[in-house]
Amino acid sequence: MESNRPISVAIRGAGGLLGHRLARAIMQTQDDMRLDAVILGTDQESFRRLQSACRALKHPPNFRIFIDAKQREVRRLMAAWASKWEFEPLDQSYNVLQKTDAIIDAAIVPGKDALAAFYEQYSRKKPIIHQSGRYPKYTTVAPPFDPNTTEDDCNFRQGDCLISGIAPVVFPFRNDMEEMQLRLLVQRQKPLHGPTIEEKIVDILIDTNLQRQIHANVAELLPTVEPDMIDVSVMQAPMHVYYMCEFSVTFRQAKSADEIITTLRNQPRIAIAPPEISLSTGNLKQYLQEPYEANGTPLEPIVLFTGRDAIEIRGRRAKFRIAIYSRAITMLPNIDTVRGLVRGQALLNAMQITDEKFGFHSEEEQNRNYCQ
Repeated sequence: MESNRPISVAIRGAGGLLGHRLARAIMQTQDDMRLDAVILGTDQESFRRLQSACRALKHPPNFRIFIDAKQREVRRLMAAWASKWEFEPLDQSYNVLQKTDAIIDAAIVPGKDALAAFYEQYSRKKPIIHQSGRYPKYTTVAPPFDPNTTEDDCNFRQGDCLISGIAPVVFPFRNDMEEMQLRLLVQRQKPLHGPTIEEKIVDILIDTNLQRQIHANVAELLPTVEPDMIDVSVMQAPMHVYYMCEFSVTFRQAKSADEIITTLRNQPRIAIAPPEISLSTGNLKQYLQEPYEANGTPLEPIVLFTGRDAIEIRGRRAKFRIAIYSRAITMLPNIDTVRGLVRGQALLNAMQITDEKFGFHSEEEQNRNYCQ
C-alpha cells in the first residue's frame, strides 16, 4: 500500500476489554492509522464500553458500527440502547471490511462464525490478527520477532499478554542464550465462585496448562535454544495489575549487570526502574507508574528492576526480574503487528514507531540515566 496513506483497520470485538482499548489507542495516538469499522456483539456492556472509550477523543469517531445480528434485532438494540450512532447488521459489512488493510479479531464467537467464509477469502491477501487461544492453528506473532509468513495465508495469532511481555526482553539475547528458566506470577485467569473474600485474595494456583503453552511459544521464538533447555513455571494469584517474571539465563559468554541493563534500555517497550524501586509491584505502581501518569507521560508496560539483588550474576548465569503491566501489554503488539504486516516493516521498527506515537522514549526519557 502507499506509504503516505493511513492504514485502514477494522476491529471485531471493539467493545471487549482488549478491543475498546485498541480502538481508543488507534484513534487517539496512531495518526498513521484509521479505524474504519467496528463489530460488536449483542450485549449492551460492550457497546457502553466502546462509548466510554470514545468520550476522551478530541473529534467524534468516524467508523461504521456493525452488530453481529440480523436487521430486525439490530434495530431493536439501537432503540433499546438509545444509541445516537447508526448500527448496521453484520451481513452488510463485507464491502466495508474488504476495503480495510487489516482486521483485528478480539471477539469470542460462540457457535458458528458468520464471518468464516469472508475471512477465508480476505486472509489470502490481507492480514487478520486473531487473539491468542482462539485459533491455535495460526502462526504466532510476538513483536519484535518477525512471524513466518506465506503468500496465500495471512492469518496470525497474536501472542497473549505473557508472550507479549517476554518477547521484547529475550529478543536482543536470542542468539546468546544456552539455557533459560522463566518464573511467572500472573493474575488468575478465571474468576473464583463461592469462596469468601479472604479466600479469593489468598488463593494461588499453579497452572500447568499455561506453563506448557508458554513453553511452546517461547521455544517457537527461540529455535537456537534446545526446548529441553527452556523451563517455565507459572503461578496465578488474584488481583495483580502487574505480572512478575524472573529470568534465569545461561549465556554463551558472561554478561555483566550493566550490559544487561544497557541492552534492555535500548529496546522498545521496556523501561528501566531506578535502583530505589524494590522488587515489588506495589512500589512500582506507587513510585513510578502513578507519578508518570500524573505528569501526563505514559510508562512503558515492561519494567526492568535494577535495585540491590534485582540482577544477580554468577559466571555465565544471570538472573533478572521484570514487571509487566497487564492492562496495556497486549494492546500495543496488535498495533505493531498491523503496522509491520501492512507496511512490510520489521516488527522491531514497527514497535519503535508505536512507542514514539504513544509518547514512550521521549528525548527527556532517553537522556535520563536511572542507574547512576
